[in-house]
Amino acid sequence: MAQICNALHYAHEHDIIHRDVKPANVIVMKGGTQVKLVDFGIARAGNSGMTRTGFAIGTTSYMSPEQIEASKTLDRRSDIFSAGIMMYEVLTNNLPFPGNEPIAIAIKILREPYPSSPPISRNIRPSWTTSWRAPSPKTGKSVTPPPRSSPSISRA
Repeated sequence: MAQICNALHYAHEHDIIHRDVKPANVIVMKGGTQVKLVDFGIARAGNSGMTRTGFAIGTTSYMSPEQIEASKTLDRRSDIFSAGIMMYEVLTNNLPFPGNEPIAIAIKILREPYPSSPPISRNIRPSWTTSWRAPSPKTGKSVTPPPRSSPSISRA
């Protein structure tokens, strides 16, 4: 998560708002210790017309309330909110606002109280908490953790 936050900080320092921060837009590089934040396809650069504002775009489960409302004053805080959703998912193996339909999820994000003090999952992969590859207890060499359904991180 630190590398993802560093990537967001770099983008924000260059006046770029990602607007679609989610596990599917994180790629683990070969070697397993470095991650990249990708898919700036709906990003907004400063006040440029890179993409239109005033339209709700992104992945609903990770969208900030301002993004759902298609706020014209969307800023870096929206990306930070999305990173927080990812962190919640990493720690609990659940989304804070689950649902099957994007509109239902959006309504939950806008109207329901935010979950507090979630129970930490006992199934956190070591790769999420320390590095993107966990050392084998027998050999000490890095091994790729088994895939899991959520969150979905791509491997390069």
